[in-house]
Amino acid sequence: MKICIVSPNFPLYFRRDDTAKFAGAEVQAVFLAGALLDAGHEVTVAVANLRQDESIPFQVVNAYNSGGGLPVVRFFHPRMTGMLRVFR
Repeated sequence: MKICIVSPNFPLYFRRDDTAKFAGAEVQAVFLAGALLDAGHEVTVAVANLRQDESIPFQVVNAYNSGGGLPVVRFFHPRMTGMLRVFR
């Protein structure tokens, strides 16, 4: 089965530096992705702000970079349009 997990802050779990702020949702997404992968499913994680040099042990799709877009409409573009693009 193909499964897509949407977790914009997912990469923060793997950064392990003082600037990385993540909480329960990101930790649970990592555990869930690992368990589903071990069970034989094809797992893709839709994330945001993925750095070029980041190494993540799952297939990831960078939906958007939160610094883009106009401040007033950032929720819709790039956030919403980026996530919708992942599901095409």
